[in-house]
Amino acid sequence: MDADMSVAGVLGALVEVEVNPFVLLLDSIKLIELERRDRLFRWEAVEVFAATRIMT
Repeated sequence: MDADMSVAGVLGALVEVEVNPFVLLLDSIKLIELERRDRLFRWEAVEVFAATRIMT
């Protein structure tokens, strides 16, 4: 859905979302370069970083 919404409307909707804490374990994180050409998305890994435990 594509529609305009006020900042207050977005914040109000986000306040209602219930999220449980979680732990995310990653081996690596890739920085990619994203390009859109001829209605297609193409990407290439620019750099790969070793990841550590990220807690949210």
